[in-house]
Formats: sequence, structure tokens, C-alpha cells
Amino acid sequence: MHGTYRLVVGLFRKMGEYMGMSLHHRLLAILAAVFACANAIWANEIKVDDDLAAAVAAAQPGDTLRLEGVYHLAQPLFIGKPLNLVGASADKAKITCANGNCTLAFCQNGPWTVRGLTFERTAKTEGPTVLVNGGRFTAQGCQFTHP
Repeated sequence: MHGTYRLVVGLFRKMGEYMGMSLHHRLLAILAAVFACANAIWANEIKVDDDLAAAVAAAQPGDTLRLEGVYHLAQPLFIGKPLNLVGASADKAKITCANGNCTLAFCQNGPWTVRGLTFERTAKTEGPTVLVNGGRFTAQGCQFTHP
């Protein structure tokens, strides 16, 4: 850890020399970088067994939830904190919901990342499979289905 600190400080010192930044601005840049990295350092990776709603409720902002298998939701799941939902692949991890106007709803501020998942909404009513209401949402290798 000490070596990483010295590397970061050295890079910001050189950046300040080349960009004409004052010591005060370099220190603010270092603090911003530390806080940006802190979430990744302290985030947990959680394997979700069968209760996705309970795993989301227990997760801390920035955590990664690992999913494998099929997760049947009785009602849409509302997620109001930054999380990463990651499956092995879209054919190995699926989230389904037969009721309500969506399968998942991401509310408030993200960011949210979903990767390697299938989202399936089997309800006959109109509405999106996944609803994003604010924040940044990134989907990679996912499928979104609705009859």
C-alpha cells in the first residue's frame, strides 16, 4: 500500500509541474482520487443464493451482486443505491417478474452496472422490462425480454 501511495503522489507531483498546478490544487486532486478509489476498495462482492430482494436490501452502495440461475420476483424490485449486478452470462443468469409494470427499477442516483444477465418481464401489461429513473446505467452482454 505504501508503494502505491508513493506512486500516486509522484504522479500528481509531476502532473502539477507540467500543468502549473499549485500545491493546494494538487492536494485536492489527490483527495479526489483517493475518495474515487475508496468505493472500489471497500465494496463487497456477494454471491446471491435465491433471494435477490434480500441481497439488494443487505448490500452496501457500490457492492457487486453475483447471480447464477433464475430469480423469480413476486413484484418489481426497486433499487435505490449504486450496485453492480453481474451474471456469468445472459443464458446462465435470469431475473423474471410476472407482476407490476417492470422487472427492476433503478431509482435515485447510480451508477448501476448490469452485466451478463437476462431480464424477463412476463406481465401482460404495458411497461418497460427495466426502468431507470436517474443516475447512470450501464448494461453489457444483457438481454431484455417482454412478450
